Amino acid sequence: MKKLCRPKENRIIGGFCAGLGKYWNIDPTWIRLGCLFIGIFTAFIPAIIAYFICCIITPSEERSSTPQKIHKLYLSSKNRKIAGLCGGIAEFFHIDSTVVRIIAILFLFIPPFFPVLLLYFLGWMLIPRASEDSSSEKIIDG
Repeated sequence: MKKLCRPKENRIIGGFCAGLGKYWNIDPTWIRLGCLFIGIFTAFIPAIIAYFICCIITPSEERSSTPQKIHKLYLSSKNRKIAGLCGGIAEFFHIDSTVVRIIAILFLFIPPFFPVLLLYFLGWMLIPRASEDSSSEKIIDG
């Protein structure tokens, strides 16, 4: 049975987002961006309180020796127009990048568009750039 816990590796603050990513076998960057999005709409204070409560009640994990295969999100080096974020999301989901760009542009016209721009710039700063020879699937030591 899988157990939700905060891993020792891949932590940024408390490790709760990394634990959710490991539990659901997805890149923790998606969880972190979701938390930022929720924080924007809740004026940050409730989201910060909820995050730290989750860190307190979720147990810390002992280091395991089995590697875990994670499908990781990267900024695209090959398919980019501005930062490579839409191209990276398209590569992650194996879809056409034009579809992702159209969806992103449509979200800019839904008020308020400021959170979309903020998430784009945060993604640009937080998501690592893919190297030319890297695959989107990496083995993470667990």
